[in-house]
Amino acid sequence: MGEFFVGIWRALTAAGRSFSLGAVESWGFWSTTLLLLGTFILGMEMVGGVIWRMVESRMKPKMRDKEAEARLREEIRELKAKLYDNELERVRLAEKSNEQERVIEANRSWHRNWNADAGKVAK
Repeated sequence: MGEFFVGIWRALTAAGRSFSLGAVESWGFWSTTLLLLGTFILGMEMVGGVIWRMVESRMKPKMRDKEAEARLREEIRELKAKLYDNELERVRLAEKSNEQERVIEANRSWHRNWNADAGKVAK
């Protein structure tokens, strides 16, 4: 009878050992597989980015007439200079307008006070 229980105990411990070893083995398999898969996906993303940069650089329009391109670049440069000058002028006029608003408000305040004083004197 004791031999029977010892046999059952050995069978259970052998099953436990094989289960735990299988779990460790499968954990190693899946962790290695996922690591390799992640590395492969990262590599494919990098290759896709390089290919997209190559495609994107080919999509940029290029003028055939170099003289027209030079004229357009010169015109763009002049327009940018005018835009810069206009921006400076707008800032200058805004500051001048703010100063005039302060002067007008000061005059109105002075007239309000003067009218209030005149009203008190009239009473």
